[in-house]
Amino acid sequence: MKSILDNKRNDVLSLLNSGHTVAKIVRRVRVSQATKLAIENKRYCVQKIAKGGLGNAIQAKEELSHSLKINVSADTVRRTLKNYGLGALPKKTRKHGGGRIMIWCEISYSRIGWLCKIEGNLNSKLYKSIADDDLEKCIDEMSQKLKLRSNQVIL
Repeated sequence: MKSILDNKRNDVLSLLNSGHTVAKIVRRVRVSQATKLAIENKRYCVQKIAKGGLGNAIQAKEELSHSLKINVSADTVRRTLKNYGLGALPKKTRKHGGGRIMIWCEISYSRIGWLCKIEGNLNSKLYKSIADDDLEKCIDEMSQKLKLRSNQVIL
């Protein structure tokens, strides 16, 4: 059992002498377990997460144990970060130049079709126009391979 400070002990004794219950004394004196992280260490931990490039609480815990020789759990570090307003750290997303590019290609039994860059969303009208264009290109290509004349090909 850990010892408490003299001023806390004096407060407890004076409240006992005045006839207060134990529950009331505990609420008033607020005797609790000491935190392992001092205020300077908490600030150091938050600074390392915010500016130092550490990605999560486990890395911060390891940094504290290496640099300050303080052994704390990752839960203590998470609680400290949450109290300082850094709850869940969002994962950084990669940016690829902005915007989105939709590329569509028709796949058939014989081959893969031509690539098409699509502006916006792919709807039924756009799908039908791409399929028609791809069909025409496919027929032209096959007629050239089979050495067919234009009057022998029916669309």
